[in-house]
Amino acid sequence: MLQQTGVKQIQDAVVVLHKMSADEKTRELAEMREKALHIEATEKAHARAEGEAIGLKEGERKRERADFQKNR
Repeated sequence: MLQQTGVKQIQDAVVVLHKMSADEKTRELAEMREKALHIEATEKAHARAEGEAIGLKEGERKRERADFQKNR
């Protein structure tokens, strides 16, 4: 498999991955890091959606106030 790529960087990465997979502690740390990154991305997406919803509500209120002032 390593010889098939012909790209040194890919071959080196595959070797590193094999070594990491063989080391249980390293694999466990990598899985923990991956989970933490996933949680962080999920939290950021939720916070962004929440912020956008708040911004839309504020914009609607401002528009309603402006319309009210205009129609007085």
